[in-house]
Amino acid sequence: MVPAGNMSTKFLSLALVLAFISSASPGLAIQPERLPATGWEGSQFLRADHAGNLFLLRTGTLEVYPVGKSGVPGKPVPLEATSTATGSIREAAMSPSGDRWFLLSGVTVRLFEDGKEKVLPPLEWKPWSLTLLRETPIVAAVPFPLGGRAADPKRVGDPPWLLESDGDRWSSMIDLKGVSVKDLFESGGMNDAIAKNSVVMAGDRLGRLWAARQYGYRVQRFTPGGRLLLEIIVGQGKIRQKEERRGIEIKLKGGELGSGDATQDPQRRPKATYYPFTAERAIYGFTEGRDGKMYFLVDTGAGSASLDRFDSTRSVLERVPIQVPLKDTFTLAAGKDALYLASWEAKQGCWRISWEDLDAAPWKPVKGARIDGVAPEPRPGASE
Repeated sequence: MVPAGNMSTKFLSLALVLAFISSASPGLAIQPERLPATGWEGSQFLRADHAGNLFLLRTGTLEVYPVGKSGVPGKPVPLEATSTATGSIREAAMSPSGDRWFLLSGVTVRLFEDGKEKVLPPLEWKPWSLTLLRETPIVAAVPFPLGGRAADPKRVGDPPWLLESDGDRWSSMIDLKGVSVKDLFESGGMNDAIAKNSVVMAGDRLGRLWAARQYGYRVQRFTPGGRLLLEIIVGQGKIRQKEERRGIEIKLKGGELGSGDATQDPQRRPKATYYPFTAERAIYGFTEGRDGKMYFLVDTGAGSASLDRFDSTRSVLERVPIQVPLKDTFTLAAGKDALYLASWEAKQGCWRISWEDLDAAPWKPVKGARIDGVAPEPRPGASE
């Protein structure tokens, strides 16, 4: 007869073994720890400085909260606004030093230094996303003119894609080669151009710029001067569409037809064809981890999420499923103890995954990933 104590020990050992096997199973997803909800209305952005200290921006009140390991926001520091810009804040970046915030409100970019707003020159092209490359404001634009010489239909030359500011003016780092804005308006191809060129951006600790396409899995790394260093492509970088691109005919109220994808009916009543934006998000957000790897939150289809990481030392892209509700934009931040994720909508909340749990996760090479145009060889014993 086995003593009760030994029996309990055996059952406990068996349970630990089964738990280990279960946690290492490739089919299981990471379940991040959900942090206490703030109950805020509106949007939020979570960022980390170079030391791993976390800060949460509450956009409705323009307050910056320090965040500890518990996830409970501390005493806020207000940003002193002088701009009259309206519209919800769609993007927010913080410098590695933590003393600069760069915000996108509508089509206006706003820079705060030591809590006080500084004036930036207006943009001529519609800003889509932004970041701070160390201390330098960087904007990713789409080929949609906002005014000035950019809106001149006779203007020639390639529109800018990535722009940087020295405080007095904007200059182009990288142009969209061979793109004609006039042709995009006349052909109804503006949606495709936006889907193709929309990115989220971040800098790394070496001062290089990373840009990840939002609607197709294509990630690029650039020097501070805009020279391409690296490219990661999954699924050939194809733009995801939730439905077939079909035009919707709308009738116009009198007047002549302007430029755009429009025709006239036999009765000479003007009508136009409207194409809704149907691209679906592929990459929701990313950041550089404390381990030097890049971590990407990815939609793998039908709302299923994965966390991908790129290890530049091994030149490999790996993936593990993750259980978070994919909705709107996410910000990822590398804290001292964990990787943190925050939904754009404050009510959706924030999550954390310790670096130890990430290291122990069942990472698998991403099928079909191409790095610098070359498919990396799988590790021995690794499955697709």
